[in-house]
Amino acid sequence: ELFCIYIPGEKNLMLSVLLADDEPDFLNELSDYFKYSKLITQEFEVVACCNNGSDALNALKVKKPDLAILDIDMPELNGLEVALYLQKFSPNTNRIAKKVTTCF
Repeated sequence: ELFCIYIPGEKNLMLSVLLADDEPDFLNELSDYFKYSKLITQEFEVVACCNNGSDALNALKVKKPDLAILDIDMPELNGLEVALYLQKFSPNTNRIAKKVTTCF
């Protein structure tokens, strides 16, 4: 299961994306999809690929991506815990969308 967090920022032609999933093959496929898919009209730059929630949280704080796609079931912190931590402790809490989309 995955969910997305859209973090509105400045309007750029390219959106920065953070991907987090503990399945390496799926993470690579998802990254390739964002990099090379002709189906996506918006251009994306994958700024981080993380294998667990702790790494995702750290990368979110440093990279400040426009979009985060997080696996719900990851080691250390799951995707929901990462989102809740950001909402509670991020100085830019108002930049994190309240709507969460789940995918199976």
